[in-house]
Amino acid sequence: MLRFFLVAFLFPISCFSQTFATNTNLKDPHCYSYDVFYNKLILSVDTLQKTIQGSNTIFCTITHTTACFLINLHKNYLIDSIHSSFGKVSFQRSKDSIRIKPETPVRKGEKGTITIFYRGIPPVAKNPPWEGGFVWGKDSLNRSWIGVTCEGEGSDIWWPSKDTWSDEPDSASIAITVPKNLSVVSNGQLTKIDEDKIKAVKTFTWKVSYPINNYDVTLNIGHFAHFSDTLRSSNKELPLDYYVLDYNKSKAERHFKQVKKILETYETLFGSYPFPKDGYALIETPYWGMENQSAIAYGNHFRNDLLDFDFILVHETAHEWWGNSITAETPGQMWIHEAFATYAEALFLEKAYGIKTSLQYLQHQKGLIKNQYPIESPKGEIPPSYQNTDMYYKGAWMLHTLRSVIDNDSLWFYCLKKFATEKAHTIVNRDEVVRFFSKETHIDLLPFFTQYLDLAKLPLLQYSIVKENKTRYLKIQWQTPIAEYPRPVELSINGIPRRFSVNKPFQKIPIKKPLQSISINTNRYLAELRKVEP
Repeated sequence: MLRFFLVAFLFPISCFSQTFATNTNLKDPHCYSYDVFYNKLILSVDTLQKTIQGSNTIFCTITHTTACFLINLHKNYLIDSIHSSFGKVSFQRSKDSIRIKPETPVRKGEKGTITIFYRGIPPVAKNPPWEGGFVWGKDSLNRSWIGVTCEGEGSDIWWPSKDTWSDEPDSASIAITVPKNLSVVSNGQLTKIDEDKIKAVKTFTWKVSYPINNYDVTLNIGHFAHFSDTLRSSNKELPLDYYVLDYNKSKAERHFKQVKKILETYETLFGSYPFPKDGYALIETPYWGMENQSAIAYGNHFRNDLLDFDFILVHETAHEWWGNSITAETPGQMWIHEAFATYAEALFLEKAYGIKTSLQYLQHQKGLIKNQYPIESPKGEIPPSYQNTDMYYKGAWMLHTLRSVIDNDSLWFYCLKKFATEKAHTIVNRDEVVRFFSKETHIDLLPFFTQYLDLAKLPLLQYSIVKENKTRYLKIQWQTPIAEYPRPVELSINGIPRRFSVNKPFQKIPIKKPLQSISINTNRYLAELRKVEP
């Protein structure tokens, strides 16, 4: 998700908070013993009454013999009925969960469907996209302009689903019915438009051809103008589609020309665009933005925030690789999305303007790091660090520091691209990230990631001046609870840069001249330096 924008100096920054809901009522974990491989969502939106009505059919495979199914749906909605190919079912509701019980247990390996028919008033977004829900907006001509955001709250705030990050359908279809004067844009490709002249409505059906996060499923309703372009890339021809309010078309045609440069840069860094069949789309929204897969929400008013680029586009497009294609197993590991996407901003600048501009950008971000909470939550919930943006900026600097530890840019960029391509369309966790980069670099990186992900404080490099047998030494050592942390670091001693492998309890460096100055290379490392008495 985006996290900009207050302009200070040249660069966009952000400050926000978000509450993330936990939708997993796992009193009986066997109720989640099914794997979703397809969702068929059918929805009718009443723009006057601000209600929705429809169904979702969940196509699934049973992973363990089970006597129940757990499905999530916000308490605002009434359930009209539930049908299943597994036979007659009964159900009970508990807050935002539905516990469905078939008459007889369903055996492992069986495939079937569960369809939930529902209706009601969706929660209204208080501060989209950070506090999600339906956005019942109006454009400047006072016409309906509607969207939805649900990354924190979960997809169950507007459709019934197995609302967990650890299970994605392999594909999906989304059919939305609205008054005939409106258009609907969703994920993937538009396959058909059906009109009911008697009811004066149109139904827009969209098809998603790849695995998709539940919170990435979206709808956008409004008076849209559509224009398109094509990116000739490693995917041969990638369709680019743009949906903006009709009176903004000319402005958008000029502004979105930068998209090609952004995509070309990311394909160089991270491999081919991960959703070629679904294409790449931007949709103008009444809220700031969101990285909805192949249907990015855009609401930055067609302005460039930095140099010649709109960093809503730069950040959210990076999420197509980091967050949409590669998805974290739990919200607690959301840094896999945000740290990589935020660092992608700096890498984009490096490719577009050179390393000096990129480092200037990173230095600005470093000043926003709080070091109050760990980046990762061991409980699987979004950690407090998300609220002060350390998941973004500290996460990005963790990756930049890792690049410096590896000290081989060819290997670093090789690793980034290989990870993004090999793990495309998969759900990953922290252990997989650590194992991959450790294997590819031949460095045990577990202590490194433990330091930056699990501890709020930065690693501290202590130094002192000692004298032994008339020789003066600079004594340096890492001070951190992670005993195995020792890592290389670059120091500038009396203005001369040197790289040291502090791989012992301490290291002594002979110095011939009095120590006038010492500093860590702050362009390459996120760590503290402190003098102590010997």
